[in-house]
Amino acid sequence: MKPANQKTNNADVHKEKGKIQGKEKIAKEGKKKVVSKTADLKMAKGKRQMVDVRGKKLGGKNQELKRNNEIKKEVKDNTENQYLKNLFTKWKRLFKKNRVKSKNPRHNSAMKAGQERGTKQRFYQKRKFWVIASPATLILIIVLFFVWINVAYSAEILPGVQIDGIKINGKTKEEATDILRSMVGDYLKEKTNLKYEDKTYEPTFEELGAEINYEGTVNAAFEIGRDNNWSLRLWDQTLSLFGQKHQIVLSSFDEKKLDDYFFKNAKKTVSKVKNATLSFDGEKIIKVKERQGKHFNNELLGSQLSVAIGQLNEATAELEMVKIVPKLTTKDIIQTQKEAQAVLDRGMTLKSSDRSFVVAKSKLGSWLTFKAVKPESIQEQSDDNILADPDKLVVTAGEDSKKPTVVLSIKLNQENTKKYLESIVTDVDRTPTNVKLSYSGGKLKVAEASHTGSSVEIGKTILDIEEAIRDKQTVVKIVMKTANPQITEENLTKLGIKELIAQGTSSFAGSPSNRIHNIGVGAAAINGTIVAPGDIFSVNNALGEVTSAAGYLPELVIKGNKIVPENGGGLCQVSTTAFRAALNAGCEIIERRNHRFRVMYYEPAGTDATIYSPSPDFRFKNDTGKHILIQTSISGSTLTFDFYGTKGNRTVKIDGPHISAGASPGAAEEIVDNSLAPGARVLVEGSFSGATAVLYQYVYEAGKQVRKDTFSSTYVPQAAVYKVGPS
Repeated sequence: MKPANQKTNNADVHKEKGKIQGKEKIAKEGKKKVVSKTADLKMAKGKRQMVDVRGKKLGGKNQELKRNNEIKKEVKDNTENQYLKNLFTKWKRLFKKNRVKSKNPRHNSAMKAGQERGTKQRFYQKRKFWVIASPATLILIIVLFFVWINVAYSAEILPGVQIDGIKINGKTKEEATDILRSMVGDYLKEKTNLKYEDKTYEPTFEELGAEINYEGTVNAAFEIGRDNNWSLRLWDQTLSLFGQKHQIVLSSFDEKKLDDYFFKNAKKTVSKVKNATLSFDGEKIIKVKERQGKHFNNELLGSQLSVAIGQLNEATAELEMVKIVPKLTTKDIIQTQKEAQAVLDRGMTLKSSDRSFVVAKSKLGSWLTFKAVKPESIQEQSDDNILADPDKLVVTAGEDSKKPTVVLSIKLNQENTKKYLESIVTDVDRTPTNVKLSYSGGKLKVAEASHTGSSVEIGKTILDIEEAIRDKQTVVKIVMKTANPQITEENLTKLGIKELIAQGTSSFAGSPSNRIHNIGVGAAAINGTIVAPGDIFSVNNALGEVTSAAGYLPELVIKGNKIVPENGGGLCQVSTTAFRAALNAGCEIIERRNHRFRVMYYEPAGTDATIYSPSPDFRFKNDTGKHILIQTSISGSTLTFDFYGTKGNRTVKIDGPHISAGASPGAAEEIVDNSLAPGARVLVEGSFSGATAVLYQYVYEAGKQVRKDTFSSTYVPQAAVYKVGPS
């Protein structure tokens, strides 16, 4: 056996290790740093006395105290950095020492057992930590992930969401809608395959009235994973991440288009149902018998097609025929017939302030129309139905009888009633007239006072007619609306009419008497007219209807390529003179056309303007910034148009007309006039060669040109025209 002082006891090693760990704790808490050099460890091994296995003490306290004092002294001498370095070195050596196998087998066995116990203890401590920490960490990661999804995709469709295989995840609603439209836009043009017995129909989805609800489909896809219930929300979001959430394409059908297709393409197979109704035969209200119909089951077909569209698949379906029973029979409309006939028998009279119009039964009957409606809708929309009480339209056989689901309502035919009222408007309306003025001696004077007018308010009158029929009244007052003139005596000072700004003249020398008369009537109709700033003046509108009732006489006019007598012949003298005045005033010419032939009354060529109601017309725009007063006058055989207003800084230059001769006229034309003596011959129109003419209008404001207009005219040759007496 080896001597006892050479034996190493494992318990002593752990005891020594514990002492060092205790010193380290004291150093940390009291700012005391315990440093043990390598020499100390060697001394602990070789010089220090150890306690043997029987617990006998081999050394004394003096050596232990001496060693502790040396350690304390060394702590004071070392800096903090050196302490850490030394501490690390001592620990490293200590652990290395403990790993050295002892020559004592029992010591090695005890050391190994201690190391195993420490290893197991550390293992179980770590396992306990991860058993607790791992699920908590996983839950935290999941929560953070779903919070991120809800924040990051707050305005976008969630990841993994598709519409029938079309990827739209991460897109806004607008972007997804555009993608869906581009991908399935032509799908509705694909043909379906519909079969009934031995017949096959191949309409497109569009022909059947199918419409894809793009916005609704995208909105439904957007709502996936956004349920208010958070558990459902997390579940849907999880499924979408794994591509398990798909939205079908939503669609709808226009049932009328679906019906129309089969009524057109399956006429011998389907037929329309017809409810019993009423009709007016010109004298009385008569019944029209009901008819049963048959048609394919639209509800079933619509659902089958919707399924196909939802998955963007081909559509194949077996059609199912169903019978359609009319909801109204002739027995159900007896009371409605009586009520409608009573309306005709009572009659109707419309009254204005000075006129009465008795509506003939034939007209009144055309005002009535009939429609099958739900009984409750009559009370809800009483202003659209002539009778507000549905019970008056139903005949019941007893207390136990059931009321029909629909009744035949009496309504007013708005279109026919409106047409009648429009036909009497001209007899009732009173057009307002502006004040007519004259300018003389540098002063503006009232030539004719202004007058208010009135016009029929057709919409309100129709409502009153409905109410009168409902209340069984026979007289209806026509609703009128006051129409005020634009220019009255009260606002003359604001018109800006203070000076002559332009003048136009023409000569009608040699004209027949009827022509001279018509020129006078036309000039008088325009005299005193006021044109507001920005308004467009029309000669045809100013003249009104050119009839004998308006005072016009028949005279020769150019109509097409012929000269024929008509009421108002010679009024082109009025439009030509107005054109010349408007040119000189610098007004913008809106519409002007030259005559087909050169006419001696309108020379020089290129300065004429032809009119014939309603077209052609002569129109100009008042762009002077102030009102223009048109004042006409006749002196001898000269017609004059004077424009009064405000000149301002405007100046006008007229260049032309520049005339180029054309083809020569042919032989003279003779028109027989039985009022002339036999053999008499009177010149109506002289001969003219063809010609072209160009005229330029320059308008300046404060010396600066603001507009240049060119007026080109082309004339065909004109042979002389004579009136001759009978031969």
